[in-house]
This record gives sequence, C-alpha cells and structure tokens, in this order.
Amino acid sequence: MRNSVIFLGFILILVIFLFQKYATFYGVVVDARDGKPLKDSHIYVEGTNIGTISNEKGEFALPVPFRHKERQLIVSYLSYTTYVQKISTIEKPEMRIALDQTAIPLDDVIVKFDVSPSKNQNIKLQIEP
Repeated sequence: MRNSVIFLGFILILVIFLFQKYATFYGVVVDARDGKPLKDSHIYVEGTNIGTISNEKGEFALPVPFRHKERQLIVSYLSYTTYVQKISTIEKPEMRIALDQTAIPLDDVIVKFDVSPSKNQNIKLQIEP
C-alpha cells in the first residue's frame, strides 16, 4: 500500500512538471554604439514577477512559462532606451539585445546660496525649479 501511494505521488509530480512548460531565453545585452556589455540590465516579463538581471558580461537566462507568451519581454538599463517585444514573436531563444543611449531632458535648476553676516553664520540654500 505504501509503495502505491509513493508511486502515485511520483506520477502526480511528473504530470505537473510536464504541464508546466517553459521557454528559456538566453542572451546578451550590449550598448548599440560600441558593443560593450551592459552589466545589471533588467530583463523581465511585463505584469509578472518573472525577471532577472544580466551578469558582468551582459549575459542572462530567463525561463518563461508558456502561459505568458502573449506578454511583453522588457529589457531596460538606466539612460538607455527600453527594449520591448511580445514573447510570442521572438523567433529563437538566443538573443542579442542592443540598447541605444538616450538623453533625459531635465528642467533648469537655480541654486541660490546665501550666508548672512550674523554671528551664527546662518546658511540658506534655496533651490528653485
């Protein structure tokens, strides 16, 4: 009896494992201009908690369950354009993602510095947008 329960448990685990199908995407994230790897790039599936970061060589591996094939794969890195592609349109699991640098325009900032001539030397710092 005990062997039957263990066998049925093993079969159940095997069936669950077989129905949890994954596609694993491998790749490297690089700077589009010079081809240098982008360490610590964020690679994730939109709307899920599935994600990873690239290593020092810009490499990553990301297993994605097939049930998320209609979602977007997003690759981002600070001060670079974000790469977005629908998972079902990715043709092969090996990817080379080249990100372009982008400038983020900021408003001018005025910094005023004032030291009063009093004994305590009060310092006022005012920042205006």
